[in-house]
Amino acid sequence: MVTGSALRSPASRVLLAALVFLGATIGTLDVAAITTAGPHHAAWLAGALPAVFSAVGLLGGALYTRHQPVPTRRHLLLAALFTTAWLPLLAPLPVRPCSPWPCCPAPCSSRCSPRPA
Repeated sequence: MVTGSALRSPASRVLLAALVFLGATIGTLDVAAITTAGPHHAAWLAGALPAVFSAVGLLGGALYTRHQPVPTRRHLLLAALFTTAWLPLLAPLPVRPCSPWPCCPAPCSSRCSPRPA
């Protein structure tokens, strides 16, 4: 009979931390893709970006099963840097004013009124 917690193993703790941060990152990207699609009038982004992320995740999982590295201190550092690099995505996007000129990146939509001439 086995006693004790499964999280007593250092490898299990590293795996749990990696999966928590990876899940948070992927969950954030899916939500960000959907919320970004509306203001940019690109509804196709709401479906295309999560689909691409899923396909790449499937490919990465298939490749990982072929080459399983041994976790080292370097892997922990890379996981921490990866998580830190995604933190700026939590900041709210600035609201850009409407522009009446079609060459500008934020053209006016029906909810914006053009600037007076």
